[in-house]
Amino acid sequence: MADEHLGKIFRLLDVLAVEVAGGRNDAAGLRAEMHSGFDRIDRRLDRLETRVEGVETELGIVKVDLASVKMELGSVKTELGFVKTELRSFRAEFERRTSRLEQWGGL
Repeated sequence: MADEHLGKIFRLLDVLAVEVAGGRNDAAGLRAEMHSGFDRIDRRLDRLETRVEGVETELGIVKVDLASVKMELGSVKTELGFVKTELRSFRAEFERRTSRLEQWGGL
């Protein structure tokens, strides 16, 4: 009877050994699949990071361009101020001369 029990125990141990080996194979397969998935994610993240860096570079260029445009607009505004002053002076002089001509009867 002890031999019979011992035989059952050995058969049970054999079944357990097969199950453990199968579990190890499954775990190794899952581990390989997981690493493969992580590698794909890493590659996608690298591509995304490269795209983001490109966008950041473009935004930096646009920011510099906008600063340049802002400076140019400031210059244009200053020049327009000078033109406006000159036009006022011209208009005042024109009105002054026209008034003199009217006084002298020339118009």
